[in-house]
Amino acid sequence: MSKPEQTIAEYRQVLAVEDNPHTHNLLGMELANLGRWQEALVEFQAADKGREPDPALPYYLGVSLEVSGQLAEADTVFYKFLESPFCAALPIDSKCVDAKRRVTSQQENVSR
Repeated sequence: MSKPEQTIAEYRQVLAVEDNPHTHNLLGMELANLGRWQEALVEFQAADKGREPDPALPYYLGVSLEVSGQLAEADTVFYKFLESPFCAALPIDSKCVDAKRRVTSQQENVSR
């Protein structure tokens, strides 16, 4: 088993014992890193529902929604993320810049 697959399996074992939003978030990150966005979306949604305090979670949730074709939902999440204290802080994090680009790009596509 590869290291990422082993990590995913271990996170799933932990979640079988205890439903924990932070573990859902970590599992979502591992899945996203492998391009398994649909599975990552489920984990990021569970982390969000469980009130995972990671300030970057909305960004990853938004990307997962966008890749899954749920563009309106992704934009809603990106807007919320862009209005968060995380994106108001200096220096501006690259995730905030990317979220803004994604929202702007989506708006341009809708205008066409």
